[in-house]
Amino acid sequence: EIKILGIGEHPSHGLKKGIVIDIEETKKSLENAIRIAEEKAECEIEDVYVGITGDHIKGMNYRGKIPINNKNHVNGIGTEITERDVERVLEASQAINVSPGKRILHTLSQSYEVDDRKGIINPIGLSGNTLAVNVHLVTSLINVEKDIETCFTKLGIKIKKFVLEPLASSYSVLDENEKELGVALIDIGGGTTDILVYYDGGVQHSSAIPLAGKNLTVDISHRFKTTLEQAQELKHNQGIAKTALASDEKIKIKGIKGRESIEISQKMLSEVIEPRMVEILSLALDEIKKSNVINKLNFGVVITGGGSQLKSLIDLSQEIFNMPVKIGYPELKDSEISKYINNPRYATAIGIIQYASLDTLEDDKNSDGFNGIIDRK
Repeated sequence: EIKILGIGEHPSHGLKKGIVIDIEETKKSLENAIRIAEEKAECEIEDVYVGITGDHIKGMNYRGKIPINNKNHVNGIGTEITERDVERVLEASQAINVSPGKRILHTLSQSYEVDDRKGIINPIGLSGNTLAVNVHLVTSLINVEKDIETCFTKLGIKIKKFVLEPLASSYSVLDENEKELGVALIDIGGGTTDILVYYDGGVQHSSAIPLAGKNLTVDISHRFKTTLEQAQELKHNQGIAKTALASDEKIKIKGIKGRESIEISQKMLSEVIEPRMVEILSLALDEIKKSNVINKLNFGVVITGGGSQLKSLIDLSQEIFNMPVKIGYPELKDSEISKYINNPRYATAIGIIQYASLDTLEDDKNSDGFNGIIDRK
């Protein structure tokens, strides 16, 4: 069972679209969030799992194949496949020329093939002469990771692993049926909108769009000549995704630094929000189409992240995707954090917890566990 001891939050200054643009500002933001979490948990954080995203993240499908060592190969009789064989074929699937300055962040197996038998989930114990695996490889820029690592090093904290943020979100909002029968996960954060497409139990496509919630805030700020803080508040409290569903009720925007206050309507606000949301969702649809399984997504689209809280987003999304759409809420059995469970904004953070708990069990069975989770959104 997972027990959350403490949660700390702080605005992410020094970051833009998943990239560190100011080391010191990023460090201060992390330091404040970590201090709050440590005080609540009554312990010190030594190492962390860190969520990573951005348009430098690239995904690709690849295939690896190996022969199984077999003395009876001439007779066509296979040998029992071992755990080491699975490790070897996964290593073979990573034998690609990665662009300079990049590394493979995740190797996500889709399915295995033993000889001519396809669609195998776990080949260990089966007999065969060849073993193949279809994988989805995710790459990231090493220097982007190094910049994040520098921030944590300055705080005396070690990064245990980087985790692709939409992958983490999938751990908290999707179930096995959705992953098996087909679903597209869209995680609308502050700086990026992340897409992950599942089918047949594996990831078929992943990508990140450099447009998200902060773009809406900036649009509102420019249109109504107000501060980013006021624009954010307007978006959260009065924002609506569809102009046709907005009201004419007046909203007062307080003037700043001697400027006069102005009045707008929810409809005027929506006329700024809807075009940007249409753009973001349309770009997400283009990415989903690249998976080549869009017609097989039995469970349609699941939208999560802070941006999914925009009113009437489901109505707008269904028009664009022409398939079922729902909001993805993080699931974790812990009554003390119910306010986080009921808020899709925390889908990635809670997903990283679940990813890390499984990773800790697999990689270090003698470990006492992990004690830090960072979602950079």
